[in-house]
Amino acid sequence: MKWKDTTTYSRRDRATKEPTTWSITGKYIRITITKSHINCPGYWVMHCYKLGINTLPIAEDTFAKELVQKRAIETVKAHLKVLSEEIEKLQNDT
Repeated sequence: MKWKDTTTYSRRDRATKEPTTWSITGKYIRITITKSHINCPGYWVMHCYKLGINTLPIAEDTFAKELVQKRAIETVKAHLKVLSEEIEKLQNDT
């Protein structure tokens, strides 16, 4: 899977506007990163709605896109690990 530019463009901006949003989508999950989000200027934020992650700042906007993409995936993995441990605990408590 590859990250794709998912920046929202108006018709006239597409040729001149620098991409600010990228997403990677699997069968069950979508991870999105945005540079200088309207609610968090100066930072990269990520979204993963399946996991309840919405506008989570993960780096200053001076960081390279590739580093932020890696950090977003690591963040999702960490959330999944916590969820998995919680499920295991629930299962063991029954």
